[in-house]
Amino acid sequence: MREGQGMASPGSLVEYFHNKKLLCALCLSVDRKDQLQVRTEENREDKVAKTKLVLTSSESLSPDSDNLTIVQWLRSAAQRREVCSQEVSLPDLWELTAEEGCAFSLSDLANIQFNKPSPEQLSGLYRALERDKLWFVRKGQDYQPRSAEQIQETRQRLQAEEERAREREYLASWLKALWNGQPLPSDGHFEKSQSRYLNWIREVALHGNEAARFKEIQSLFKDLEIGGKDAAFRLMVKAGLWGADEFLQLHRCHPPMDFSLDMAAAAADLRARLHSELANPERLDLTLLPAVTIDDPWTSEVDDGLTLERLEDGYRVGIHIADASTFLDPGSELDEEALERGTTIYLPERKIRMVPDILGDELCSLIEGQDRLAFSFLVEFDEQLQVRSHRFAETKIRVAQRLNYQQADALLEARQPGDLLTLYEIALALRTRRQAAGAVTLPFPRVNIRVELEGDQPQISITRDQSEAPAQVLVSEMMILANGLSGGYFAEHSIPALFRSQPEPEKPIPADVDTAPENLHKLRRLMKKGEVGMTPARHSGLGIDAYSQSTSPIRRYVDLIAHRQLKAHLRTGQPFYTAEQLEPMMQRLERTTHQAEQLERERKQYWTLRYLEQKRWAELDAVVLQNFPDKHWVQLSSILYETDCPLVPKRPLPPGTRLKVRIEMVFPREQGLRVTPVLDED
Repeated sequence: MREGQGMASPGSLVEYFHNKKLLCALCLSVDRKDQLQVRTEENREDKVAKTKLVLTSSESLSPDSDNLTIVQWLRSAAQRREVCSQEVSLPDLWELTAEEGCAFSLSDLANIQFNKPSPEQLSGLYRALERDKLWFVRKGQDYQPRSAEQIQETRQRLQAEEERAREREYLASWLKALWNGQPLPSDGHFEKSQSRYLNWIREVALHGNEAARFKEIQSLFKDLEIGGKDAAFRLMVKAGLWGADEFLQLHRCHPPMDFSLDMAAAAADLRARLHSELANPERLDLTLLPAVTIDDPWTSEVDDGLTLERLEDGYRVGIHIADASTFLDPGSELDEEALERGTTIYLPERKIRMVPDILGDELCSLIEGQDRLAFSFLVEFDEQLQVRSHRFAETKIRVAQRLNYQQADALLEARQPGDLLTLYEIALALRTRRQAAGAVTLPFPRVNIRVELEGDQPQISITRDQSEAPAQVLVSEMMILANGLSGGYFAEHSIPALFRSQPEPEKPIPADVDTAPENLHKLRRLMKKGEVGMTPARHSGLGIDAYSQSTSPIRRYVDLIAHRQLKAHLRTGQPFYTAEQLEPMMQRLERTTHQAEQLERERKQYWTLRYLEQKRWAELDAVVLQNFPDKHWVQLSSILYETDCPLVPKRPLPPGTRLKVRIEMVFPREQGLRVTPVLDED
């Protein structure tokens, strides 16, 4: 109990803290353990130890009074004390005591402030001191005036706390309005704070409980009644910073997206190099040979074309690859950026390019009707379509005709005599020889997923890729031939290179194997994963002993390396890169390539599920691929999507069973799908 206080007895007015609030109470009785039974200004009975009392007043009221009288009396006393606390001038009191350099008791300060203080004034001063954060600091039962320096520091801290409180209050109202789609409050003073909080919310949306501010943001969401595990994502969409189909993994991996203005300008400056190289007399001029390109209709980076020359005793096939290495000087800013990116990433709704558009789509691309630079594989075949010889050359070519796969297929299926049909026959001969050498040419089907984002709703199209269609066979066999020739040259001359290989399957796969979906599913698991290394090794899937990619230098840095190695060795007899230089580049490119493959795979999965969202409750054709004790594994035939399907009681569905499944639930962001089988009643 404090100095100057009376003793607590029945009828006394006492003050004590309850739930951090100072209450006035009337002592009703005191037991032998000095426990007071009291009634408070809140009309509640309580038991409190004498040691817990803060103040005891000489004011009194009979404890036998009725409860209403007691409560009214207590509330009047509390109000008088609050009025006194408002009348206390702590700055004046500090001025009178600061120079003493010592602590003061409550009674001493009350005497200085009031000169013979009343109980109300004593309590009012106590209340003011307890709320004070600036002028005095409590030392046990006493109060020490702060120094002028401490007051300045404390004032600054309190102002900062007040500013943070204002900031949080504003941001809370702003976020709540944003969440509810209401008009947003506007205060330019807090624009940076809004941005900071949105950055924290963005990190929570991307990284969940691993985000640095996860607990703080989750606490804020709870206070604002913003619910759902995807609340952070939805707020980013509502703020207009993300779209409803935002690709979060792209943000997590943060590969380089756009090119700087300086890089775009540097790429544009390379137009002059195109013109000077086209005039270079050392380049082999093949512009009189009508080259043809075959690509998807939407392809803009055309990096390969074909020509055919008829010889007296055979043919010369030209496999012409865009000469990107002529434009990308090793070590230049553009080259370093291409190495950093490693590969072009093809997402259904966009491309993240390895080189700027002006290089990929214009200067390097083999555009119909325009002279372009190429690195050419010139391969001679005899009349039996056996490879007789080959050579590499830096050339200039002109594409006479650009075909898409559908157009090329129509021409080949019509069997009209001409260069295209002869090229296809050569391609079939190449495939037959690869198969004889052990190549596994299983027709694993694929799909093309395209998304147009114009308008309110994305337009999603999924089409099956006809991997065994004539034009696909023609192009793939010619590219395999060129890559095999590159690998063979590197191996023969011991040139450091990045070789692709594939171990033999776990079991031999016969050429005439049944390629029904359920069998392809089984055979896929027999195939070993491809590998990349600096030592030539057999690629069992292709039936080639040394294989090095070199046919897509516009979109794969590995192919650019192959071109540099080939060109340098042809010119000087020495490779451009040593093995020691190539080793770290290989490791770096493996990481970026793996990341690109993951991004492409995940995004295709997402858009496939978004496509199936539009098919909810529809019935789609499917085939059972595999059975498990608790489910079937099925493939949706039209889009080649694989998912699980519940077992049908007493209805065994062996692999190969055709059935219909109903799309019931689709979870694109969770990469989930629920289908149920639809079977005839019989």
